[in-house]
Amino acid sequence: MFENSRPYVILKEATRKIGVSHWGNIQVDEHFRLENIGPKVKGQYSRYDIDINKGGKGCLKNLNSEYPFYVKGMYVGDYIGNISSTNAFRSASSVELELRSRYPVCGGWQNDWNQGYNMPTRFHLSESTTVANLYKLSIPYYHNYDVLLTEDYTVEVVLPLGATNIKVDLPFDAEISTDGVSFNTLDYMGAPVVTIKSKNANSLLEKGDLTITYSYAPLQLIMKPLYLSSIIFVMLVALIVTSRVNFSLVDADDDDGEQK
Repeated sequence: MFENSRPYVILKEATRKIGVSHWGNIQVDEHFRLENIGPKVKGQYSRYDIDINKGGKGCLKNLNSEYPFYVKGMYVGDYIGNISSTNAFRSASSVELELRSRYPVCGGWQNDWNQGYNMPTRFHLSESTTVANLYKLSIPYYHNYDVLLTEDYTVEVVLPLGATNIKVDLPFDAEISTDGVSFNTLDYMGAPVVTIKSKNANSLLEKGDLTITYSYAPLQLIMKPLYLSSIIFVMLVALIVTSRVNFSLVDADDDDGEQK
């Protein structure tokens, strides 16, 4: 995973926001804040010494993660500007993402970034064959970076507008809330949100899948298009009415054009 000897790094904070759409897409947006908790740099930092003398073995130089082959639209954004290059390699079985910092993350230093991607729903969302309108979402709970410890880990799953009877299943203990709502585009009543928080999440102990079951009526699938169509219809009616009303203060029958 790392070049040279493995640095002592942890994730101080990691958040994943997963948006589920029954139109065929699952969107994942993630934020990470990483810290190197290894021995701190002594004296003045010198990139020259690292490059010439091949020092800095305890510094993080690159970070890799692996994703399913079907992910698409991957993006990476760096908040403080020290990720100089990102590369994604697609194979028949996976997509590998490599982040390489402009400056190595040495002991006591931090780095944070944002990334995301899209996935087809057919790989993670299934419909029950025995219960009508019952769906099951199954997705890995832990993020894709092979970092042993995440001190503050949060996963938010935004379900489709109109989802009810929400049940969450995890193979380990965590703080779970199903009371949240999210107001995205055309979510006029708020889409339900499942929030899961873990303290000191361990990559070895929390590798299981997050499973969420919920009820979703087929009629809910067309509510957003109907809502958008209604807005456009009202706007067009208002435009027609205003175009036919004369708001002029001048009497059209007055040849001199004097105001009444």
